[in-house]
Amino acid sequence: MTALKLKKQLSKINDVIPRGSKVYYFDYPVYNNVGDMLIWQGTEKFFKENNIRVIKRFSYHMVKFMLEKNEIQVQKNIIIVCQGGGNFGDLYKIHQELRILLVKNFPSNRIVVLPQSIYYKDKSESEKDFKVFRKHDDFHLYVRDIESFNIASKYLKTIYLSQDMAHALYPIKTNTKPTIKNLYFLRKDKERVDSDYIKEINPTQEEFDWHLLYSPLDRKILNLFSRAHNSYKIQKLLSSFIISKLYFIYTSYIIKKAIKLFEKHENIITSRLHGHILACLMDKKNIVIDNSYGKNSGYYNCWTNKIKNAKLIDEKRK
Repeated sequence: MTALKLKKQLSKINDVIPRGSKVYYFDYPVYNNVGDMLIWQGTEKFFKENNIRVIKRFSYHMVKFMLEKNEIQVQKNIIIVCQGGGNFGDLYKIHQELRILLVKNFPSNRIVVLPQSIYYKDKSESEKDFKVFRKHDDFHLYVRDIESFNIASKYLKTIYLSQDMAHALYPIKTNTKPTIKNLYFLRKDKERVDSDYIKEINPTQEEFDWHLLYSPLDRKILNLFSRAHNSYKIQKLLSSFIISKLYFIYTSYIIKKAIKLFEKHENIITSRLHGHILACLMDKKNIVIDNSYGKNSGYYNCWTNKIKNAKLIDEKRK
């Protein structure tokens, strides 16, 4: 499947979020994961191309407090949409708790979770979560791989398989010729793995991860945005619309920095799913290595294994 076909197939989401819909968008990423920023940018592009109007946007920061104050009112014709990604489960609980809050507080609205990967360290937690989700009469979950589909289909009927929303950004055109052979773009967080393949081909041990993309000034700006999203007074003073708009501009700038980094390199070798996806969006050669629980290989085997510039290194997870 080509990168262009992956983008076109996102139109399946219109079966649940029809063209011309009005939505409230929840959980846009106010943290330094550029992959989640790519998902947000792709989602907004999808909305624009399908005449889907975003009435309000919310990060996870103030939602619980605002719900307690009864300040989030949603008309019945508005669809609640949650950002996609790789945080469905018990590894990143803040995001799962937000989805559960929305399901409990808005029983009469359609709720759509855009394409996610599902992972639970504690399997009993999955049963608790899905018990909440299946009580909602109009809850819809998109997932990015077969394993996630198999987990969710035990509990839900309204479960769909879809590509990551970042594919809506295809194509990302660049004119710069690469001057460096390899970028070793590897996770440093809780999903990292020790790769024998990397040890063999990377004698200098030079590695990159998203946090290294940020200059000291970038980190200060991101911290200011995080504080603004955590402040009820600032939210009221500037409005969530203005704050989200300014932050979207900032994420566009960060993504441009990532693109400039990638275009300098001939080949991207990565254990980041969105390192792999960004390289595919740029039609750039890339080698993807699995993360700690199989998310990357699951995605590759489901969607990107037919892209000619992409290759999976299949190592046993340690």
